[in-house]
Amino acid sequence: AFVGGLGAAAWLTQAVLFLRCVRFFDQPAPWALTLPAAGLLYAAMTVDSAARFALRRQRWR
Repeated sequence: AFVGGLGAAAWLTQAVLFLRCVRFFDQPAPWALTLPAAGLLYAAMTVDSAARFALRRQRWR
């Protein structure tokens, strides 16, 4: 429960800090909640790309 609470607090902190940027671009406030999900998606795509590159054993282009 404690770790889950820490995760929720981290998510909320990121969303609150991102809210200023969301408002600057005249977007609805709930969009701020998507930043952590976008970061997770980006990290997953980066790891997938690195794994595919490592398995192919050819030069990166």
